[in-house]
Amino acid sequence: MSKIFNPENHNRLSSDDRRKLIPPEKILDKMQLQDGDVLLDAGAGKGYFAIPALEYVGETGKVIAADISQQMLDLLIQDVPDSNNIQALLCEKNNISLSEKSVDKILIAFVLHEVDDPEAYLKMLRNILKDDGKLFTVEWKPVESPMGPPLHERLSRKSIKKYFSDSGFDVLSFEDVNDFQYFCEAKKNV
Repeated sequence: MSKIFNPENHNRLSSDDRRKLIPPEKILDKMQLQDGDVLLDAGAGKGYFAIPALEYVGETGKVIAADISQQMLDLLIQDVPDSNNIQALLCEKNNISLSEKSVDKILIAFVLHEVDDPEAYLKMLRNILKDDGKLFTVEWKPVESPMGPPLHERLSRKSIKKYFSDSGFDVLSFEDVNDFQYFCEAKKNV
């Protein structure tokens, strides 16, 4: 059974239940995005975080919504307001083709538990991130919950901290988002 989210279930990604559990603005506020920032939403899906992030980066910023599913990116493009500062980028499972040190902030929300080799994936993201950039992740706590991936696929804070450290990041903070999910902020170790 694949750990990758099935695009046929895309309606779950914008359900009222999900919005109550984790409003996208709650995460975006924590990221302290600024006008002019370049944000990579790695595993953007249909744009749950990427589309509202447009307001945070302003007209001079840019949101790069990367996903391995063209179907999900097509849904994102349908929902996005007429905007020149969003880029839908089809990527490979373990590679996002962007220039080195080209983004200010990276969000990987509910993706890392799907990645086969988290350290290699994080090292790839590290190369894309500017030296003063920050990486943010949101993941499922390894506890039973009414939604989310199977318990055996979820990552503990300890696992995240090790993956980040082994990939050249310093973890700055962990914070509970709700009873089932947590947020982590890290910076590039230079």
